[in-house]
Amino acid sequence: MNPAFGIGIGTGDAASIAPAWSFALTLPDACQDAAAAQRLTSWAHLAALAPAEAVMKNLGLSLPGEAASLHDCDAWYQATLAGPGEVRLVFEGLATFAEIWLDDVKLASSANMFRPLELTVTLTGHHRLSFVCRSLSRRLSQVEGKRARWRVAMIPEQKLRFVRTSLLGHMPGWCPPVAIVGPWRPVHILPARIPRLRDLKVQTSWADGSAQLRVSFDPAEMKAATVAWICAGQTMNAELRDGRWSLDTRVEGVAPWWPHSHGTPQLYPLEIEIDGSRHSVTQIGFRSVAIDRGADGRDFCFRINGTPVFARGVCWSPPDLVDFPATREVYARELTLARDAGINLIRVCGTTVYEPRIFHDLADELGIMIWQDAMLANFDYPVGDAAFRAELRHETEAFLAQRQGSPSLVVYGGGSEILQQAAMLGLPRERWSNDFIDGELADIVAAWRPDVAYVVNSPSGGELPFVVDQGVGHYYGVGAYRRPLDDARRADVAFAAECLAFANLPSRARLAKRRLDGTTPLERWKALVPRDRGADWDFEDIRHHYMTLLYDVDPQHLKGQDFDRYVAIGQAAAAEVMQAVFTEWRRPGSRTAGGLVLMWKDLAPALGWGVVDHSGEPKSGYYALKRAFAPVQLIVSDEGVNGLRLHVVNETDRPIDVLLTLDCLTEGHRRAASGEQSVTVAARGHYSVAATTLLGAFFDTTYTYRFGPPAHDANVVRLIDKESGVVLQEATHFPMGRGDTRHDLGLRAELHREADGFHLKLTTDRLAQTVVIAADGFLPQDNYFHLAPGRECLVALQSARASLRAPTGSVSALNGTGKVSF
Repeated sequence: MNPAFGIGIGTGDAASIAPAWSFALTLPDACQDAAAAQRLTSWAHLAALAPAEAVMKNLGLSLPGEAASLHDCDAWYQATLAGPGEVRLVFEGLATFAEIWLDDVKLASSANMFRPLELTVTLTGHHRLSFVCRSLSRRLSQVEGKRARWRVAMIPEQKLRFVRTSLLGHMPGWCPPVAIVGPWRPVHILPARIPRLRDLKVQTSWADGSAQLRVSFDPAEMKAATVAWICAGQTMNAELRDGRWSLDTRVEGVAPWWPHSHGTPQLYPLEIEIDGSRHSVTQIGFRSVAIDRGADGRDFCFRINGTPVFARGVCWSPPDLVDFPATREVYARELTLARDAGINLIRVCGTTVYEPRIFHDLADELGIMIWQDAMLANFDYPVGDAAFRAELRHETEAFLAQRQGSPSLVVYGGGSEILQQAAMLGLPRERWSNDFIDGELADIVAAWRPDVAYVVNSPSGGELPFVVDQGVGHYYGVGAYRRPLDDARRADVAFAAECLAFANLPSRARLAKRRLDGTTPLERWKALVPRDRGADWDFEDIRHHYMTLLYDVDPQHLKGQDFDRYVAIGQAAAAEVMQAVFTEWRRPGSRTAGGLVLMWKDLAPALGWGVVDHSGEPKSGYYALKRAFAPVQLIVSDEGVNGLRLHVVNETDRPIDVLLTLDCLTEGHRRAASGEQSVTVAARGHYSVAATTLLGAFFDTTYTYRFGPPAHDANVVRLIDKESGVVLQEATHFPMGRGDTRHDLGLRAELHREADGFHLKLTTDRLAQTVVIAADGFLPQDNYFHLAPGRECLVALQSARASLRAPTGSVSALNGTGKVSF
């Protein structure tokens, strides 16, 4: 079968041409054309085509002359093409001001790193293919345009608003100063004989339990007597009408695509048969997407196939800002880790880049919904300029055309914090937005992907775009604004498209590898901490605030006196806050319909916002979110004088029979009160009960009435599957707070080898807070969790290196006095 017909780039039955490339770097405009570049003596041979920063790193090259950055240089690439006949040149992305030459003839130029270019050339022998990405700094110095209505503090170079390039590398304190220059996405050289479908349109829908497929293409490059489409085992004949081969039909016997949290992400191969010859096109899924804004228009709730979905996940960070790999292996590793954490929605923010088609293919397969922003953020963009507006239109159409039929794409947004930026500077409402994101962009999305919801900007939807109780908000009440944990309820968040940004600490071992400890000079340490440009605080200060709030410690003093303890409490505080906020938002009765943590992964080896370290190792926040994102969720809420309430949420499509147990522990091990209740929770349902119902009598579980000294210091609730006896979830509530005391817990760890790999069996005599498993080369299935006495906890250890050796390491607890080796 021939994937060349696919929506993406394919090579079909013939091999793609892969010439040897060379690279040269010059000062701006040192070579006016390819002929001048050919005379350079600095050409270096490349093992593979790569962005300029990757080339510089791999070859150990230096910047020329007085250049301070790759943005101060022109980056030249060249290769030799041979043969007679036509070839198709496809440049998926060149950053940013590019010129393409064949021999000494300029074929095309581009000023948009997000817009792919496709050219057809005729070869008559040996030819020199060259392209150059010109100095961004030089081009910015030449830019002139209408004055902006506001300035953007987070981005020093205000002229970037005139240029279609990523803001990555241009936001001090937000990401490292990378320079995206050159071919940041693949270049394909394809024999022109490989067939393709011109202006292919693929639309799928799901309504009233049935699937609809609409497909059409322009036959100009594909002469055929008969055309049929094959999907789900059915062959459906297309008709030639109005100058297009078209099919609009119901597809029988198919199941809808679901996010993995709510069902099976069902996909179906789509094939085409032309004059009896069958070819593979793509994979598609059928589903419906709607945004329920409530009777008063204040809500923002995803409805997938008519079912409300609590959308939870992260704001995405590209896997590698230097190499920009576009391989299945790289993205499968990242997205599988995200899926395993229960993430069902990823937002690709307007401050970053469009991800390649493989990212969306894998999201389809793994059942992860995608919210895609246009690459627009904060600036007052010159959308009144015809050329600039045309570039926006073309890049959007190219993106959507490449992702037709992809069921994971559920939202396309008009960018990030544009309305907020204007409103916070005091501009009147009529000056917050622009007519492109208000109108034309929505029309483009509707034309190419009518099954995708459009959001004008993030945040937006309220009287002010940044209020969080209406529409789409960016909630940093718990977080940057240092509000107490109960603000997550008080703020009445509708939907948080960003939240919970902390300077998250990686593992102690990772810090040691980077030679970071309590003696690290403050300047070096703080350079690794994210911050808002111009602010007199950073996101480590935010973590410190919650370390003090939850554990009553002085972080700065602790860092100098006991660095290991500082790291342990810092990791615990971030995890506890993240889990507390999301369990509050998922509580039955909360109107919050979702939240996305800023962000997925550190953009560099740093103390960044990522819940995953730059190395790919999950941090404490990852595991906290994994527990809070589980489809079957146990929630304990402190309702003050109304006591403790226990909630079970079942998002799956089948009922569950469970046993709820409650133990009120004194000194972490003696039962002061206990009780249990059996319950069946309906599919897509929830159940709530007062703690006193389980206990059978009044007990001051929240220590609100304070009739005397506290009778207990922890409430341990377990959710147990009745059929298997497996503990589905365990939640711990601390009525007296967590504290900073340590005890001999009787914590034990035994390593077992099972048929499916290694497992660690953990037991404790006394409640162990924030249990940390450190196993070099192995990824624990769970980590940074509380463990109560009375049960064996089995944690799978997955090898990160496909090793057969038995893992070794240690287990510790925040309130314990030592480590246990295994």
